[in-house]
Amino acid sequence: ARDEGDSWRLGGNIVRYASLGIGTFIIALVTLASSVHSVPAGHVGLVYTFGNITGQTGPGLQITAPWQGLTSASVQVQTLAFMDDGSFNAVQNRENVTHVGDDLDSFSKETQNVYIDTILRITVDEDHVQDLYRDVGPHYVDKLIPGQIAQVFKDETVLYTATDIAPNREAIRKSVEDRLDKELSRYSISVDALLLENISFDQGFEDAIQAKQVATQKAIEQQNIVEQRKAEAQQKIEAARGDAESVKIAA
Repeated sequence: ARDEGDSWRLGGNIVRYASLGIGTFIIALVTLASSVHSVPAGHVGLVYTFGNITGQTGPGLQITAPWQGLTSASVQVQTLAFMDDGSFNAVQNRENVTHVGDDLDSFSKETQNVYIDTILRITVDEDHVQDLYRDVGPHYVDKLIPGQIAQVFKDETVLYTATDIAPNREAIRKSVEDRLDKELSRYSISVDALLLENISFDQGFEDAIQAKQVATQKAIEQQNIVEQRKAEAQQKIEAARGDAESVKIAA
């Protein structure tokens, strides 16, 4: 009976130690798995310690302490669209474009409303991603870009009359691009390109412009008709003068 009790105790100890070993192994495996992270190409890894950003890593396989977390942040070119739904649906390869908001409302020197469809391409300095996320947060596009680009466009279009905006389209685009790049550089964001897709006005104003263009074209056509008739009359005069000279010579 004593030998049988010893056997039971020995068996119980083996099971107990085996369970403890398996539990320890599982805990170690889970801890290791939570400490190993994969950061894709074109991204950096942001290291969080107790909820605060404490560093960043490059792409590839990364290992952090068990009490740390890691999230990926893109440093690739981001293409942002500011236009209404109809215009955005017409954009080619729009699956690579983020629709941030509607077209940008601005105004001319005489306070005529101006509506601008634009596409903006930006990148983030990969060496300072943690500063951007720490100071502004992961939603930095929504917090920084719409307000900045809308204000810069207002500051530029107000320098021109409504009829002068289209002829100076490239000057406006370049000025907005340069100024926006300067404003966003404080957050380690660079402007790669700014594209003006369309500039429009209130329908009534566009109708007035169209009517003026039609009237101008008609006036030009009438002027051309008058000039043509003058030329024809002059030709007849010259022909008559020639005939008269011929008669005189014959006489």
